[in-house]
Amino acid sequence: MRLVTSPPGRVPAVATGSRERRFRELFRHRDFLVLWIASTQSQAGDQLGRVALSVLVFESTGSGIATAATYALTYLPAVVGGVLLAGLADRLPRRGLLVVCDLIRALVFAVMAIPALPLWLLCSLLVTAVLAGSPYGAAAPAIVADLFTADAYVAAQGLRTASAQAAQVIGFAVGGVVVAAIGAHVTLAVDAATFAVGALLLQFGMAARPAVVGATRSAGEQLRTGIRAVAGDRRLRILIGLTWLYAWWIIPEGLAAPYAAATGSGPVAVGFLLAAAPAGSLLGVLALTRWVPDGWRRRLLSVLAPASGLPLVACVGEPPVAVAVVLWATSGVCTAYLVLVVPEFVAIVPADVRGQAIGIAGSGLLAAQGVGLLVGGGLVAFWSVGTTIAVGGAIGVISAAPLALAWHRAATVP
Repeated sequence: MRLVTSPPGRVPAVATGSRERRFRELFRHRDFLVLWIASTQSQAGDQLGRVALSVLVFESTGSGIATAATYALTYLPAVVGGVLLAGLADRLPRRGLLVVCDLIRALVFAVMAIPALPLWLLCSLLVTAVLAGSPYGAAAPAIVADLFTADAYVAAQGLRTASAQAAQVIGFAVGGVVVAAIGAHVTLAVDAATFAVGALLLQFGMAARPAVVGATRSAGEQLRTGIRAVAGDRRLRILIGLTWLYAWWIIPEGLAAPYAAATGSGPVAVGFLLAAAPAGSLLGVLALTRWVPDGWRRRLLSVLAPASGLPLVACVGEPPVAVAVVLWATSGVCTAYLVLVVPEFVAIVPADVRGQAIGIAGSGLLAAQGVGLLVGGGLVAFWSVGTTIAVGGAIGVISAAPLALAWHRAATVP
């Protein structure tokens, strides 16, 4: 079944079937290729920036709470941006919106690279950058949904997710080394440059398309329509609930620097700890989109969601960094179920509110991650880092069970 009917001027979609899920078929579409390159290289730079911020704040404050709270600011403002700004992805031409978002983030991170900025200003700039990323996060998958049909969309989203995870792995794995070599401030400048490059690629490499609804709806009306579309469908509510579970799976990332310190390790260990979950997720995404038969995907969604927290429970004894990396990576493999959530969500939601609905769902996911990071940072003041991670994993498993069962029942209804 097609996700959308083909509007005039639409790039032909890849045919459905088993062969088209081969990622190389997707690159025949120039717009997708440009979007993929622009997004992936800026995502890699952004992970370097996250490592730089974690190290910068922890070195200046020595506080695990402050480190987790600052890391949470890379997610939490999206609860506002995703809801209030995502509708721009339907009301404005999407290519221009992507370019403007990248330019804003390039400018903001360039300012953040200035040494000796007070922490409050650094956090304020970080909030601005996250808000600018909200419309981008709604417009990009909406463009992909305009280009490809159901099976091909799964492959396209799988490739984008796998690439994002690979960018995280590379950025986090080398982030500690880069920060140690050139310093946190220069690393932030590199992050700014990647956004500038992304804006140039999108402006001159992607075809312009008109807005989906344009001025026919006000921003408020578009928001209300999107909320009604999401809230009115039980399947969409379940899918959003499954994404919110990431609040518990994200806790280790916010505590990577304190965990490394607790085990007597340094910035390089922080990078490897941060890279562990994305590396596992990368493997999981590749397996789900390339090798798992279509009929098994919905079933695995119900299994992988609750399984994501089990490896984190094993962190209760604060094992060495090498063991923790394996445990966090195993959790990441299971959290790849999110790549199955997105196509299911897009296939259900109406096309004229796709950007707004994606923004609402995405803002909920990022807000849940921010809340999880804040919860983890708060609990570590009373418990050890390992105990905090284990408790978060256990709560996630318990919360996932009823949602997984509800999705299994909803997905098997004819």
